[in-house]
Amino acid sequence: MNLSAEEAVVEAETLLSRSGIHAGEVFKLAVKLKISIAWHINANPVSDEFLLPTTFVIEENENIRTLGTFYPQPKKGKFEYSEVELEIYSGQIILGALIQSAQDLAPGILKIKGKVSYQACNDRFCLPPKSLELEVLAKIIPASEPAEEINQDIFSKMEFEKSGSS
Repeated sequence: MNLSAEEAVVEAETLLSRSGIHAGEVFKLAVKLKISIAWHINANPVSDEFLLPTTFVIEENENIRTLGTFYPQPKKGKFEYSEVELEIYSGQIILGALIQSAQDLAPGILKIKGKVSYQACNDRFCLPPKSLELEVLAKIIPASEPAEEINQDIFSKMEFEKSGSS
């Protein structure tokens, strides 16, 4: 398989839950993954200790911290390379992060960096693990300026697992 074909197995698109973010506000960020037909990625958590789970991590800094994450319900699949049924993601899935912005953020653009790590497999074999680096630009607005909830068709369905970080 050539590298360009491997590159296209998983594509990512990012979405924010608000049109603008106020300092100190909690908001959501989603990554919509489109997984090519005939491929899947491992769920989180994985159903076999030898598999690598799909992970979504936000790079925390003095401007943001992650309060929780969201992983969708997996599908089950049976493949040649495993004796047991596995929990997987296929087709289109959405991962999410619940994020809090710092209280002292000045209006402007906030660069949010993150990473989705996964291992893509078809029914016969798996590709080496891969990570997609993400960068989202969020607009930090003054407290006096209203912000609208956006992309609620996606975010309203997410229940976040609380993060271990404090």
